Amino acid sequence: AFAVWRISAALPAVLRTALPLVLLAPQVWLAFRIDRARLAPDTIEETAGWISANLPPGDEPILVLPSLEIPLPDTDVALAAKAKMFDGTNRPWLRYQLELASADRPRPQWNFVSMPMVTDADRAAITRDPAAYLRGLRSKWAVIEVYGPDRKPQVLHDVRRGLEQIADRVARFVPDEVDDGQDLPLVYQDDEYSVTSVWAWRTALARCVGPVMEVWRIREER
Repeated sequence: AFAVWRISAALPAVLRTALPLVLLAPQVWLAFRIDRARLAPDTIEETAGWISANLPPGDEPILVLPSLEIPLPDTDVALAAKAKMFDGTNRPWLRYQLELASADRPRPQWNFVSMPMVTDADRAAITRDPAAYLRGLRSKWAVIEVYGPDRKPQVLHDVRRGLEQIADRVARFVPDEVDDGQDLPLVYQDDEYSVTSVWAWRTALARCVGPVMEVWRIREER
């Protein structure tokens, strides 16, 4: 600030006024772009919108990673299963639904089934043969957050590897204007990954925030 003052003191009045504006302009632009990205529906909301428009509500199971909370109403059966698996403290949408009487819960409802991977046996089955693990869950649809090969836990990357063998990807949502295939979420930071991005610049060019989301249709066995 002192250096700017010393430089501007030697300039004509008009330039003295313009100099701080020129220096602040990139920061103002960056702040505007970040606010714009955060105000837009995030990638999980976009995925929920796609499901609402393309998958009929009802009892047909839709597999989801345990780390995901899709902001659409769950069936009573799905809620009962999730209540046994998760602590509602960190899942506000789940907690809200569970606190309502069955008749008062929002509708229409989808049967979101969290993939079982709590036990060592579950995780070993995924690592050993992810395609067979997914087949055993008897579902036509799967919704995942994309975990690259260097993101932990590795088992979540293995699930996508299995889907690539037995399913077709029908939808993909990335926070960036252009999908460059990096599979990096845009949430708050990415410095724990082996491949990172220039976070401020990426956010400035992003259309929204959120993880990379995909919807897969599992093919029928032949």
